[in-house]
Amino acid sequence: MKRNAFTLVELLVVLLVLSLLTGMTAVTVSGVTGTARAERTRGIVSVLNDVLLTKYESYKTRPLPVAVPTAVGSEVKLEIPPREAARVRLIMIRDLMRMEMPDRKVDVTDNPISISCAVHPVIYDSATNQYRRQAAAVKTGVSWFTGGNNVPAQLAAYRDRIPPNDLASDPPFSKWTREWESAEALYLIVSTTFLQGMPAIESIPPTNIGDTDGDGMLEILDAWERPIGFIRWPVDYVDNLGIPVTDD
Repeated sequence: MKRNAFTLVELLVVLLVLSLLTGMTAVTVSGVTGTARAERTRGIVSVLNDVLLTKYESYKTRPLPVAVPTAVGSEVKLEIPPREAARVRLIMIRDLMRMEMPDRKVDVTDNPISISCAVHPVIYDSATNQYRRQAAAVKTGVSWFTGGNNVPAQLAAYRDRIPPNDLASDPPFSKWTREWESAEALYLIVSTTFLQGMPAIESIPPTNIGDTDGDGMLEILDAWERPIGFIRWPVDYVDNLGIPVTDD
């Protein structure tokens, strides 16, 4: 007997085969897409690594805008012990990194810290015509950035990029929210840094820059459109459960 149509079983078999082929194709395409996204994200992270590593290395020999009093009048000199000078420099470098490599909003909005150091007075003895170093140290202020308009140039550039308040009565920088503050701070760093004579931000595809929380502060996004965060000093990192992770 001659048949003019497929049986129901044959149609079901064909549909099953087509479903399997479609599923296999979807898995393959998904895998290729995932690999491409991962590669694009690696490229972005590589640029970020170059920017941050270059800035980190610069602090090893970074000159500081600091002035420590060296004399009080003509008969009293101030001597700074080498160890104290090293301590003061460390504090300054740390605060400079905080301002120039921010990983949160307050790093940008807070002014430079006040710094003092211990010095030993060296007093002129007219009887012996010599200077004598006093054993007891005294505290003296160190002149460097004092806040207001007197801040590092890069910090001033960051502040210029923060959206202005809607109302004059609002607290300063209030439009910048904290939801993705580390990612937004990272964007500030990259957008004001040059790599090999070119703005570093030009190495980031425009499609990987966005404002996911709508506060007017841009973030650098991975290939899945998630903001890439930044931790300046990753010590005692806290995981997603809020549990500190240490080296102990």
